[in-house]
Amino acid sequence: MVTHPDYLFGTPPEHARVNPDNPFILVNHLKCAAFELPLGPPAGGGPDEMETFGELDVRGELAALEDEGLLHRAGPRYHWASETYPADHVSLRTVTTDNFVVIETTFRDEKQTKKRNIIAEVDWGSAFATIYPKAIYLVESTPFEVQELHFREDEEKVAYVKRVNVDYFTDAISAKGVWILRRLEGRQHAAYLAEQGEVLVAEKVVGFKKIKLGTLENVGSGDVELPQQEKQTTSVWLTVAPETLERVSRSREELIDGLRAVTYLLHHLAPIFLLCDIRDLGSWLGDTTPAERGAVATRETAKQRLMQAERFQPTIYLYDAHAGGIGLAERLFEILPGLLRHGLGTLQACACGFGCPSCVGPVNEVGRRAKATAARLLSVLTA
Repeated sequence: MVTHPDYLFGTPPEHARVNPDNPFILVNHLKCAAFELPLGPPAGGGPDEMETFGELDVRGELAALEDEGLLHRAGPRYHWASETYPADHVSLRTVTTDNFVVIETTFRDEKQTKKRNIIAEVDWGSAFATIYPKAIYLVESTPFEVQELHFREDEEKVAYVKRVNVDYFTDAISAKGVWILRRLEGRQHAAYLAEQGEVLVAEKVVGFKKIKLGTLENVGSGDVELPQQEKQTTSVWLTVAPETLERVSRSREELIDGLRAVTYLLHHLAPIFLLCDIRDLGSWLGDTTPAERGAVATRETAKQRLMQAERFQPTIYLYDAHAGGIGLAERLFEILPGLLRHGLGTLQACACGFGCPSCVGPVNEVGRRAKATAARLLSVLTA
């Protein structure tokens, strides 16, 4: 933004990306609508008809809500049957409303009486990477160590923490996988194929690193046993043609490092053009034909899989981090050629030698050859 002030002064403040067809959003709005008025046939319609919600036929969703006991069907109309007020359960910040409460077990009041004190609330999507057992969770710079995380369906969603005095923080190690479920749109370019559609994203926190404050040294690690999280969402993916890859390098390892650098760069640039937060997007360098569905991989094992693959088809995924998608992937598909050009410009303008967080990522994560390889890749992709 410092090098492109026109972005700040010449663009609108935001793009309101709305996806009312997102099933999680749609069902919540149906609940609220039924609470206000029964849902039934349109004016002048027959008893077997049902008014649409926008342009959608929602008979399937209404039947599912009836099965859950939230709606009651009387003749052709569905009536709200629950004692709860549905709008109370609609979050203004997240698509889903499952949150974890963080409770401090070492809190004492002014009489030194030990009490459990609620210090934070964490959304479901962030919880498994931030409040796993033995994680250091910071609240206003005060470190707390997570003792227990209750996440099962039959128990309250709670993380119990205790105040500690440590000189390190923790960083989760995650394994991930992305599988294409449905291709909705594709565009063949000279050097690559861009596609957009629905994907399944699986993620599992498998461990953590202890990072020393100040020096950022790795001073320890640990394993984490948590369930794998899966969600269906929308994504854009870019598959580079084999001939393009050969023009850049014959070394698979060098190409993987370069493609990882491009993935990092596009992930960090995209929010500027989508006017969203970087956490609204996820990224992954995988394959169009990954391992069996549900098998996640860490960065290292994903690299090994690409290195050993019979057909080398590395694919960059940029996916909507919200379950069901909120319209980010569709817009990303439209601006992808321009995003690649801006990526090349950012790379060429960055003064670092081998990579930094402002362009392709820290050099110790992507390798010393990654920036040069990424520049050659983007030059070919934007030619």
